[in-house]
Amino acid sequence: MKNWRGDASNPFVSICCVTYNHKPYIAQSIDSLLMQQTDFPFEILIHDDASTDGTAEIVQQYAAEYPTIIRTVLQTENQYSKRPIISPRFLFPLVRGQYVAICEGDDYWCSPNKLTNQCKGLEENRQINLSFHPVIVLKDGISKRGFHVSLSRKEKRVRCRDIILGGGGYCPTASIMFRSSAIPDIRSCVEKAPVSDKFVQIVASLNGGALFVPDPMAVYRSGHQGAWTRRIDDRQLLHDYESRIGNPYRWLYANCPDSLLPVLESSEADQYARIAKNYIRIGDFESAKRTLTRSSQIFPKSRLLGRLLRWAANGTIRSRIYVIIYPGIRSIFRYACKFSAT
Repeated sequence: MKNWRGDASNPFVSICCVTYNHKPYIAQSIDSLLMQQTDFPFEILIHDDASTDGTAEIVQQYAAEYPTIIRTVLQTENQYSKRPIISPRFLFPLVRGQYVAICEGDDYWCSPNKLTNQCKGLEENRQINLSFHPVIVLKDGISKRGFHVSLSRKEKRVRCRDIILGGGGYCPTASIMFRSSAIPDIRSCVEKAPVSDKFVQIVASLNGGALFVPDPMAVYRSGHQGAWTRRIDDRQLLHDYESRIGNPYRWLYANCPDSLLPVLESSEADQYARIAKNYIRIGDFESAKRTLTRSSQIFPKSRLLGRLLRWAANGTIRSRIYVIIYPGIRSIFRYACKFSAT
């Protein structure tokens, strides 16, 4: 704080951290946020979703030690189980900074210059609202570089359509920074969505795309259950996901330029295809048929992709075959959309 220029009550960056039962990791995560070396003030907003393992107590200890920097939202009843949209509901309304950075409670940042570097890039590229970078993937104590490390060796502008086609993992969550001016549109888009990460990236990149920074400045812990993996083996959660995934796309169709419509169609169809894949994995073939049919209807009947999906929707054996060829179908989704948009 001794290097900060300006009033701490008027932070330049707001860091949003969502945590739940992250007791083994939360101290390292918060320490990595506090170690940021900046000449501007920043704040840390932490949401604990009624953890049962002592995570909330650790968060409270840090908040008591750093009251000027850390503000908390400590739930007494789990909110994710009611509606899995946490940051847009509880943290984004509290943001005071011009920029928002994200780091979940089981991830951490590994560069003290992360905030400075990303702010500098966005200040120099005023037409871009979103910045992201590679992360180091940590699994079973072994680290490896991941998430688009080879995208570019220099700063690069990434088109919005590439982020849409890339899915929710295109911009690693721990790497994301965006202008807080995008918050109203983000909240409007995800208000009735089953997940938010994917759509935060899309909405923030609508005007000007995203700035890719080539330095890996964060660590992602792989293997923990996330918003999607919690739904893989739960029929009711899959039904809920299916019933609501169309809502954010309706917002995007109404607010995106026409040039992005084919890309959005491909992305939405892919979402239903993924849901069908997981229905098949748990043996719910009727639901799989329904979502495969819905996916195929998004594309014109003359398209080969729609025909493939309609073929897969007719019969249990075909559905099982579909599970095997799904990675190839997903590649066709993306290739067809990129081809049609060029």
